[in-house]
Amino acid sequence: MTSAPERHQLFISYSRADREWVDRLKTMLAPLVRGDALRLWDDSQIPPGARWQEEIARALATARVAVLLVSADFLHSDYVNNEELPPLLRAAEEEGLVLLWVKLRPCLVNRTPIHAFQAAIDPRGPLAALAPWEQDEALAKVAEVIDGAFERAREREARRREQQDTREKEGREKQAREEEAREQAARETEARAAAARAQRSEEHTSELQSPCNLVCRLLLEKK
Repeated sequence: MTSAPERHQLFISYSRADREWVDRLKTMLAPLVRGDALRLWDDSQIPPGARWQEEIARALATARVAVLLVSADFLHSDYVNNEELPPLLRAAEEEGLVLLWVKLRPCLVNRTPIHAFQAAIDPRGPLAALAPWEQDEALAKVAEVIDGAFERAREREARRREQQDTREKEGREKQAREEEAREQAARETEARAAAARAQRSEEHTSELQSPCNLVCRLLLEKK
């Protein structure tokens, strides 16, 4: 049975029309990526000639945190809605993926399943409606939220591994106790059997040495 891939990176989902925002977010995240606080993936990393659908599917399967850059173009994209969103929503519900979203421009995100998940920043103020310095401030906030999500994910993973180690240790200790109990029971059984053999031997010797038996043997010898 093949184990599920480890989830360890950030997946950015977006519409081609919003590529500028991906680049700006990546610029803001650069210190975290350089400092190994997170690994980042977007489709610009697909090498020429690669099977892009397989690359995206692999990236989706290894995402620990996903950021959706939401706009009307994003919600209009058939590929986003048919290929990217379903596995991300399912992983968020079943596998612990942290799903964040950022409202880039006015759109009907409140009429989609995305709205049920945490927005990285207040969605009442779309990024495109902010002044340039406010946009940078908002993107810095998004980067901090992403960093915090990874930190919490690492803490959960550490607790999970600690609990797993504890369960495995308790299992080994239980197995050792059960093995010791079986060996002790075997030793006690053997000791009882040895005691029973010794008692039978002693009784046999006692019978041979009794006066009646001695007289009988003498009479038999005379005959």
